[in-house]
Amino acid sequence: MTKKFLVLGAVMALTVVLAVPASARVDARPFDATIEGSRGDTETSFVGSGNVTHLGLVQFEGERAFGPPDSNGCQPLLSLTITFTAANGDELLVELVGGELCFVSSDGITIMFSGDADVAFVGGSGRFEDATGEAIMSLTVVINLSTGVPSFTGSFSGTIGY
Repeated sequence: MTKKFLVLGAVMALTVVLAVPASARVDARPFDATIEGSRGDTETSFVGSGNVTHLGLVQFEGERAFGPPDSNGCQPLLSLTITFTAANGDELLVELVGGELCFVSSDGITIMFSGDADVAFVGGSGRFEDATGEAIMSLTVVINLSTGVPSFTGSFSGTIGY
């Protein structure tokens, strides 16, 4: 009788473990990144490079959309997607949760904006296929007034599971 309960208990425990998605079973690990980049081929795209925890040196590309500025000079981020690509080809996908960029200053040559956004890790390829997690992305954007071309630097701090 006791053997039946032990076997039944083991089967139930195994069923529960297998029912939990793999992404929910991984431990959250610290995630940090520093990036720099500029506008891509279109007005809404951007490209760059950086150093990212768990990926090393990366290239990245993305798309973004802003809403109209408010009376304080802050523009809400309406959408943001980023694909980080590691040297071995593994990709990590990032999507916007919420955020904004705000006017900081202008010296007649450049205009500076800065802001924070909450982002989520939503999979990828290779070891990041089932990646989950979240981070705060901090950005400083500088627009050269003579060319109209923006460049940016940024950092990420959060946790990731994969």
